[in-house]
Amino acid sequence: MDFFSEHIEQTQRERPLAPQQLSELIAALDADRKTAPTEVASFTIAGQSSRIIRAALKCLRRKEFVIPGGADRVRGRVTAYFEKTYERDQSPLRLVRLPVDRLKLRFDVRIDVQELKPRMARVTIEATVALASWQREFERDLRTEADRPDLLTDHNVVLPPGQPLRRAWSGSLLDYSGCATFDEIDDLARTQADEALPGANRVLPLGLYAWSPRQATAADDDIVPDPPPLLYLSKFQNGGLMSYNGTLVVAPQNSGKTELIIRWTLAANAAGYSVFVVDVKGEMYPRLLKEGLQGQRLFFTTDPNPAVESQTLNLLDGLDCITAEGRRRTAQLVEAMLPLSEAEDQDSREYWQVRAMWLTAMINLMLLRDLFAERNDADLAELYRLATDEDALLELIRIVKIGFDDLGAEAPTPPLRFWVTQLKEVIDPDYGGSRDPRYSYSLLMIGVTTLLSPFSEAGVLRDRTSGRTDFRLEDINRTTPVTLVLAAREQDGEDARTVLSMVIKRLEHIFYDRRKPGSPTPVLLLLDETRRIRGFEAAEYITFARDAKAGVVLVYQSLTQIRDPDRRAEILENVGTQIYLRSITGETAKALIGMLPVRGRPTFSATETDADDGGSQTLQTGQEQIPYFSTAELYRLPAGRYPALVYIKDHRDGKPFLVDMDGDRVKAATRERRASSPKPTPPDDPAVMKGARY
Repeated sequence: MDFFSEHIEQTQRERPLAPQQLSELIAALDADRKTAPTEVASFTIAGQSSRIIRAALKCLRRKEFVIPGGADRVRGRVTAYFEKTYERDQSPLRLVRLPVDRLKLRFDVRIDVQELKPRMARVTIEATVALASWQREFERDLRTEADRPDLLTDHNVVLPPGQPLRRAWSGSLLDYSGCATFDEIDDLARTQADEALPGANRVLPLGLYAWSPRQATAADDDIVPDPPPLLYLSKFQNGGLMSYNGTLVVAPQNSGKTELIIRWTLAANAAGYSVFVVDVKGEMYPRLLKEGLQGQRLFFTTDPNPAVESQTLNLLDGLDCITAEGRRRTAQLVEAMLPLSEAEDQDSREYWQVRAMWLTAMINLMLLRDLFAERNDADLAELYRLATDEDALLELIRIVKIGFDDLGAEAPTPPLRFWVTQLKEVIDPDYGGSRDPRYSYSLLMIGVTTLLSPFSEAGVLRDRTSGRTDFRLEDINRTTPVTLVLAAREQDGEDARTVLSMVIKRLEHIFYDRRKPGSPTPVLLLLDETRRIRGFEAAEYITFARDAKAGVVLVYQSLTQIRDPDRRAEILENVGTQIYLRSITGETAKALIGMLPVRGRPTFSATETDADDGGSQTLQTGQEQIPYFSTAELYRLPAGRYPALVYIKDHRDGKPFLVDMDGDRVKAATRERRASSPKPTPPDDPAVMKGARY
């Protein structure tokens, strides 16, 4: 029995129609009349709209409907029709008396599927006429087909952490199944017991675990708390702090980098850390004060605006000219000051080495004079004066000679002639030097004076780097926590880079000394725009900082800012935690993919055959080796407005995981904890808050 015969006769049995009504029904189905479809049924059904549309296609094809063009997946619609020509003596025409010998009947139907919420949709049926028996049959078949185990998964699949690919798929596949489930990183979430524990455990917030309890995971016992918990850098199984192994933050513009730095500064400050922050915009310090920065607070800025208050930082204060180690550190400080990156050929490199030797000798002569006179007058302004005025240099040498003569055999080594020899090439032969008569003192020193001009009498940084210092960088080793914000603004150009590079080098020396105390105050360094630090060896810095109980956070906009591929690989191998904010693209994505192992994933090949009884399905399976992530999966991370991918080496199974770093959500999760945490005790002396002078 065909479609029309079956359902028109079934209609007559269920609700007998008068001859006139039956004639009108048959006439409405006349193909030549083209009766417009109207809504005849509407119902809800469980399942995603893409799956329901596929099920509707199967049900209609099984009943031999014609479906021109297939399904319209954009609008969620299937349009089809059934058409057949009947003779007068054939059912259903024989049921009525129509003045025709032959008639073509056509039944048009349109199925619209509207997704109401995840895994629930509304199905609306429009048809030429209302055939109750067909409507019931279609709804029943559609529900059965939608519930049938399908070889095809939902269209455009996103696999959550830990959930393997179980069947074939269509459209796109974003596979995050290799990411850690909550069970695999639950040691990074704070518990009630943690709230009562003082110290540095679980201090630095990473973000909220990105997969909500409503998103399925592979294991039934992997239960994510609701709301998802805030995760922190914690401790390894051996008790060592993860933060001491170094952190790499890769953050393109407008990805929430500044918010992360401020969040970690406040968290470390509240936990009793000493904190050093590099601020490249000059905007962080007021925000930190507003948001509750506690304890001793020190601020230095390269902003030349005199209206901006800044403490004085004499970068030469505290240098040692007596010991070999001290003199080596002075030489390293000079190397950080000079832009070696501009020395592109061998001649330029040799000239750079000569200038570094001259500056090192001048600084040591100033330090020797201060040692003999028992004062601390050496600063960068005087260094500029020595580099621009040969008479000032000769006068300094005479003063230092008096000190050596007075001490005689008790004078420090090396003797004065060692330092004078370092400077002979710039001193006039009439005064014991060997300067080439073709060159003047000022010409030989032009590169040095250009570099030091910001610290000259007319320089924009003189008042902030000369005279007695308001604080020493060694304060970071004190038992009382201190927070130092260095606003080395990008718009201040090379002036800011010079100060920044010198400060970082001085801190390196201080960290070497930190390895001697038994339990120094933990330190966190947040180095925004790390690429701006001259001669910075990031991998080595992380290594010795780890021994000094100091966490170093390196911040880059992209891994391409680390231009040397070997240095880039060395950093990725040495750093303990990697955080990638927002969208991971280009060379950064390639480097991350290359660092992670390949993994296995099943493959599926599905074939289906439709039939009246529901058809048959066959499935072939296999296995393929794939990168841990594809570039598409890294491009748009599914973790809220401010997503981040976190990878902690040596943590359990070493799986990366996704977090949401939305500032409002993180603040809400930390507000109660911050209120209950013990605050560092501020100094009793108000002068210390402003910066006591030494």
